[in-house]
Amino acid sequence: MWRRRLAARNLPVPAALCRALLDDTGVAILPGAEFGRPRDELTARLAYVNFDGQRCLDALADNDDEVDDTFLTTHCAETVEAIERLCKWLCP
Repeated sequence: MWRRRLAARNLPVPAALCRALLDDTGVAILPGAEFGRPRDELTARLAYVNFDGQRCLDALADNDDEVDDTFLTTHCAETVEAIERLCKWLCP
C-alpha cells in the first residue's frame, strides 16, 4: 500500500522519500540503508533528539503519573509537532 502511494508521488526509493519529507515538512529522517537495512526496503529512521533530556528526566522525577500528551507537548513540543507534520504529509 505505502509503496504504491509513494511511487504515485514519484518517491519509489527511501532516499527520495527522505528528501521529499525534508523539503516539504522540514523534518529530517535517514534511509534505513544508512543503518544496515536493504537498499530496496522502504524504511527510514527517526531520531528524537530535539528536546532537553535532563529537563524531561527532572520533570519525570517529580511526576507520579504516566507520561501523557500534556507532558509530551510541554517537554517535547518540537518532536510532537514534527510527528504531526509527518502524519499529515503521509496521510493528507
